[in-house]
Formats: sequence, C-alpha cells, structure tokens
Amino acid sequence: MHIACEGVRGLGARKEAWWLHHTHGKDAQAITQIEDAPFQLCKNTALDLIKDVGRVIDDIGEQFGGKPIKVITIDTLNRSLRGSENKDEDMSAYIRAAVQLADHFQCVVILIHHCGHNEDRPRGHSSLLGSADCMIEAKKDAGGFVFTEVEEMRDGPSGAFTGSRLDVVEVGKDTNGNPITSCVISPVDALPQNRPDRSASLPPGAQIALANLKKAIAAEGKDAPPSNHIPSTRAADIETWRRYHYAGTAADGRTPEARKKAFQRDREKLQANGVIGLDAELVWIVADARD
Repeated sequence: MHIACEGVRGLGARKEAWWLHHTHGKDAQAITQIEDAPFQLCKNTALDLIKDVGRVIDDIGEQFGGKPIKVITIDTLNRSLRGSENKDEDMSAYIRAAVQLADHFQCVVILIHHCGHNEDRPRGHSSLLGSADCMIEAKKDAGGFVFTEVEEMRDGPSGAFTGSRLDVVEVGKDTNGNPITSCVISPVDALPQNRPDRSASLPPGAQIALANLKKAIAAEGKDAPPSNHIPSTRAADIETWRRYHYAGTAADGRTPEARKKAFQRDREKLQANGVIGLDAELVWIVADARD
C-alpha cells in the first residue's frame, strides 16, 4: 500500500511506466500475475495521519478486503503531518499513529522523509530517530545512480547496500504529439564498482582526522554498547580520538585554539558526509569507510 501525498500529478505516468517495463516481452500468464499483484495506490494531498489514522485503517482494510498487508509506505512524513516536525508533541503523536497502523495490520510502515540542510540526519525532532526500527538513506550520485544504505538497524547489522538507476520509459503522447515519459527503477549489478566513496572527496584535514580516529579505535577502541542509535561496531570516546588527533598533528604549528576549531570543523565534515557516527561521547566509523 502506497499513500502518496507528494508528486501526485506524475503518479499515473509512473504507474503506466512500471507496467510497460515489467510486462514487456512477457506471456499472457505472466502479465496476469503482474496485474494481480496486491498493490494499492492512494493519492491524498491533505492527509493528517494523527487525526485521520482511524479512517486510514478503515480505508485500507476496505481496499484489501481482509488480505494480509506487508508494507505501507507514506510519502512523505512532512506532507502527512499537520503540525511541526520539530516539536516533540507533534512528532510523538505522529509516531504513535504510524505504530498504530503497523500494529493493526502487522506490517512494516515506511515513512519517506527528507534530510536536514547538512544531510547528516533526518529533519525534525530527535524522537523520530529513537522510534525508528531502521533508517535507510537514499542518495543519487552525479552519474544518475541511486544508492541506499542501512544507516541504523535496531535488531540487526547496519551497512546493507543496494544500487539502482532510473530508466526513462515513454508512456504515451500529449495532444501536440510530444512524448510523455516517466521513470522506472532498475537494479544495478557490480555494486562495489558503483558504490560512492564517502571519504574520497573529503578535504585533507578531515582525511587526517579520520586516519587518527582509526588509530584511536585500533589502540583503545571498545565494543559499542547495545543501543537503538549505535550499530554493532567498535567505537572510541571522542576525547580519545581528540588526543590521538592532536598527537598526530602536533607539528603543524597551530595554536591550541586553532587546533580545537579545526578538530571541530573536521569532525562535523566527517559526520555530514556519513563517514562517522556520533552518539553522546562515542564515535565510530561507518562500515563502508573503514578500509
């Protein structure tokens, strides 16, 4: 079940493109199976999930007629929230409504949400981070490939990675005879070759800070405690990292205050690029940046 609160005007073409792409060259039996896939699309630009969750449950139940539901996707959190995503009470009420959906249908509820301006965490109140069972980041690189990575998993490992691309499909012609196009998602093979290197574009100072963090973790690291916010990995105290970094850059001639500001700047750069994770006084290296 996909609840579309954003990009509604293009969904008709997107659905047609998906059908054309997946039925091309298939026999009648395969096409029938595709057409009978248990998928429902709800276009709703005025959803208030907190207020309307009971009606949403009734509507979904009616559409599926008692059949089991595996996934409900809401696109986007912001467009289905009548309140502020930055307020504790509004975000907490929204999370309770999403959990009510998941509990009622015994399914996964996926909330499509945007990152903040520095792209190192989702927008809005921190209660969202604490309530999510899993956080998956999706990004598109300069070559047009789309990558997803499990940033945090409550009861499993982080770091799972996929790659895909958007392929253009012509779905018809407009009244002037111009093609109407949309996109479909196609998987990408050979993920290691296409996977973006998060640390390759870092400035020299941040790369040195990362190298010194690796030294700190190797020498004095510890297993991160079980947490909803920290993956199962080795981590170091921030002060331990700072000590190793200051020792490793002692000959650069900067004043203590300049050194302090540079460390803060490099730490923020590493976090914003998804190379490191921070929680309270612990810091760790994200899986694909460890080598």
